[in-house]
Amino acid sequence: MMATDLVNSLNWKGMVMCGFMGVAAAGAYICYTNAFRVVGSPSATFNYALKLGLSPWFIGAIFMSALTILARPFIYEALGGQRGYFVMTGIGAMISAVIIVGFFRDKFDTYQYIGMVLCICGALLVARN
Repeated sequence: MMATDLVNSLNWKGMVMCGFMGVAAAGAYICYTNAFRVVGSPSATFNYALKLGLSPWFIGAIFMSALTILARPFIYEALGGQRGYFVMTGIGAMISAVIIVGFFRDKFDTYQYIGMVLCICGALLVARN
């Protein structure tokens, strides 16, 4: 009964927007990582900045980062400022982490998985109406 009450009391618009933000943040991270792999190690030169700025991976990263910025007002409108920030960092970060770990074929240990589950549980409790 308590699980049903929790599901029914969630602000789903806010949760979906936080999930969208997590996907966009993961996409931005993947694009940035690939841009730096292609362009090379950072250097404070005009040539490096030009090469990086014209990289399709970097352009994609900027676009995906912009999506995370555009999602914030919808999250804050749905959940409020403080609750929205907490849920956004909890749900969004966990979704990002899962996507990034899957993309780069990294591994989490048991404690990291436990931490993720606890983080999501906390975000769900905060996201209630």
